[in-house]
Amino acid sequence: MIALFLFFISDLILFNLLKKWIIFSLLGYFITLQIYVKNKNRFSFEYFYIPLFLLLLQDQLLNERVGISLIYLIPLVVFCQKSHFFLNISKKSLCLIVFFIVLLSQDIVIKRLILGQNITFYSTLIKISINLLIEYIVLLGMWGNRSLVK
Repeated sequence: MIALFLFFISDLILFNLLKKWIIFSLLGYFITLQIYVKNKNRFSFEYFYIPLFLLLLQDQLLNERVGISLIYLIPLVVFCQKSHFFLNISKKSLCLIVFFIVLLSQDIVIKRLILGQNITFYSTLIKISINLLIEYIVLLGMWGNRSLVK
């Protein structure tokens, strides 16, 4: 729970410092929670509803519209639930692939097609590479004695 609020606060601080939303560590943490948490705890208050509320709050700050990120969050949750049955890759690789697809769909589908913003390929590539590096660091915190998921 503490890690969740730290990711949210760090995203907000970096948004205020950079004046642009580049870092999506809370989204990466939500993806890892959906893949790593066992089925019985996946829809608990701590692992699903609080991160989803914080992601929607982040979306309100980013796009000035509530709920537009549900376009990729709902298929993300369904895919993470069903991916264990039909994909035979490691959870770490699955987290990175899903995070890449979500960031790409966020720029192409939401910002370019729905909101009509002009997004350059270079800024999308930089955003994806920075966030994949941060996601890998988050994944390193998932193992060991002091892991982020109990």
